[in-house]
Amino acid sequence: MYMKCSHGAKDGLRMFQGIQSPDVISWTSLIAGLSEHGFHRDSFDLYMEMTASGLQPNSVTLSTILRSCRAAKSESQLLKLHGHVIKTNADHDIVVSNALVDAYAGNERVDEAWHLIRNMSQRDALTYTGLATRLNQMGHHEMALQVINHMFNDDIKMDGYSMAGFLSASAGLNSLETGMQLHSYSVKSGLSSFISVSNGLVSFYGKCGLTHDAERAFAEISKPDIVSWNGLISVLASYGHISSALSAFDNMRLAGVKPDSLTFLLVLFTCTHGGLVDMGLEYFNSMEEMHGIEPQLDHYVCLFDLLGRAGRLEEAMEILLQLIIIAVLAVS
Repeated sequence: MYMKCSHGAKDGLRMFQGIQSPDVISWTSLIAGLSEHGFHRDSFDLYMEMTASGLQPNSVTLSTILRSCRAAKSESQLLKLHGHVIKTNADHDIVVSNALVDAYAGNERVDEAWHLIRNMSQRDALTYTGLATRLNQMGHHEMALQVINHMFNDDIKMDGYSMAGFLSASAGLNSLETGMQLHSYSVKSGLSSFISVSNGLVSFYGKCGLTHDAERAFAEISKPDIVSWNGLISVLASYGHISSALSAFDNMRLAGVKPDSLTFLLVLFTCTHGGLVDMGLEYFNSMEEMHGIEPQLDHYVCLFDLLGRAGRLEEAMEILLQLIIIAVLAVS
């Protein structure tokens, strides 16, 4: 809990060092905190220190450190952890087994992930959802859709997360038939009420070029979140509906949903392709002034494109200089 509230992982480490006899919960909390802050190597070293002290990790500890291995894409650490899981019979815990599947799939070792699944004594929706998610991230959308058959063979029903993942795979393949079948199933099963599924439908129809269906899917969301609005703006902007995309941005703010960094990237993209230079500059300047969002490299690149297309080369060169400075600072 402290790790989530601290200003940095070092604060949590100092607090941990003040504990005379840390228990498993204390160790796990610090390991999770280090991992969340991106210190994956440190989290693994701490895990090894914990086991060397004689304390046995619980399922939460193991699933946490396995997530860290997946994020760090560290195969050597993953293999060591897998060996420890087998040695302690922790692989009989479905939480740990699911984390192992996710870690192997996240390291692009799909065959090993499937081998683990086949040998699990118990499987649930999360088992398959984790695998399908990683397959999507690797661009193996067809393989992700094949996971559906395995779920049905195990008599495991889809949940909101798995449905969203399969819709994403359908969108990646532009498979209209499969996506529409999933849409029909989501309505019949009640899964369409999940915001993740609704957002997936907006994205799916948008990527298939069916903007009206995407808008209809959005309209059926009772309380759109930032992902919903970004999805709608992206669809409208991608197909040249400039005024509609900017109207969606205005409606989002009127609905009380705060824009994020991606929202402004989409708005700048919209202005670029609509030739709305001055409006684009206004949006860019309002990011930090009105919304407290610091422009990132992608925003500057989009602004450079906006000015360059409009022939405002002097201003574009100023942006280019800022891009060079950002790039230098990033590697220094």
